[in-house]
Order: sequence, then C-alpha cells, then structure tokens
Amino acid sequence: MIWVMVIMLIAGASGIGWGVYRFQSKSEPSQKKEIALTTCDQLREFIVKEEETSYQNWKKYHRSVMKYEKGIPKKERPALVRTISSQVLVVLESDLRIYKKMRKQPECLTNDFRSEMQEWIKSTKDTIDYLTKGKEVDGNIFDPDEGFWDSSFYNAFYSATDNLSTALTNV
Repeated sequence: MIWVMVIMLIAGASGIGWGVYRFQSKSEPSQKKEIALTTCDQLREFIVKEEETSYQNWKKYHRSVMKYEKGIPKKERPALVRTISSQVLVVLESDLRIYKKMRKQPECLTNDFRSEMQEWIKSTKDTIDYLTKGKEVDGNIFDPDEGFWDSSFYNAFYSATDNLSTALTNV
C-alpha cells in the first residue's frame, strides 16, 4: 500500500511538473510576441517619422525632375542635374537609415522583403556612391557635365511601412 502511495505521489508530482512546464512553454511565445509587437511598433514609428521628412524632400526632388522633363536650355541643365542629384541623395540616405533599422528587426518584415533586404541596402549604397563619388552602378542615372538625368529614377515614393508584417499587429 505504501508503494502504491509513493508511486501515486511521484506520478502526481510529475503531472504537476509537466503541467507547469507546458503552461510556461505556451505562455512564453505570447510574451515574446508582445515584446516583438512593441519592437515592431517602435520600428513603424521610426519609419513614419523618418518618412515625414523624406517625403517632403522627395517632393522637392520630383518637382526638379518635372522641371527637367519639361525642358530647359542646355546650358542650364548641368546645374539642375547637380541640384536633382543632391536632392535625391537626401532621400536615399533616409532610405538607407530605414533599411538598416529594418535589417535589425527581420521579424517585423514581410517574408518577401526580408529576403530582399540585403539587396535593397546594397543597391541604395551603390546609388549613393555613384551620385557622390562617381562609382559605377547598373545603368547611367545622370551626367552633370552633359546635363543628363534619367527621369524614371525614383519616380514614385513608396513607404517602407508597406514592407512590415501585419501578422504581429493582429493580436
């Protein structure tokens, strides 16, 4: 009889231990999800704040490109192309800051964007280097000496928030 009670006590204690373990393991993901949600919300806030200024700069850039597309005298083009280049640099540098923050929190990104993140960072850096140092990139974006600017470059402003996962916000 004592052996039966000892076995029941051991089984009962094991059951309680197993229940505590299972309860703890089930509650941990939701705790992690709350942490990730806060972190993703902070990332979203950073992007929105960064893009408020960036969008205003992009609009200046876009107005200059529209002026270029309408046509200006050939002798005025080099100066305008330099202006366009400096305007878009400000926007690209903002984009790069956003991408670097996003890279640090891949759990907040859509799967597609997460897999493309490194390429976005690389192409943005390459374009900044091209515009600032004359390093080569795919295609010819601009030539200030000739007064040439590829007006299809960055012809629309897209928000980086479109690349954030919505799964974490549906809690």
